Amino acid sequence: MCNFCKKKCNEFSSLFVASTDLPRFTSVRTVVSVWCLFCTVMVATYTGNLVAFFSVQTENPPFRTLAELSQQTEYKFGTVGRSVFTRVLEVRDF
Repeated sequence: MCNFCKKKCNEFSSLFVASTDLPRFTSVRTVVSVWCLFCTVMVATYTGNLVAFFSVQTENPPFRTLAELSQQTEYKFGTVGRSVFTRVLEVRDF
């Protein structure tokens, strides 16, 4: 490994452990800090989505069409008065 690579690896690793050999340039500190923040946000987002995926159970309704929905009694349904949906359901013959 070249001296430049060793120096940059040392600067990067010094951010995570107690060291007196910190990066001298503000641009390097900024880039590494933004990268660490990005990684933290991505890990937190992935973990949250994974927990939500495993904790929520999906339920398949016992109907597939509006006619089946109107014939069943397990689920109650309705529309807001004087809306487009009310008019469509009044006009169409299901």
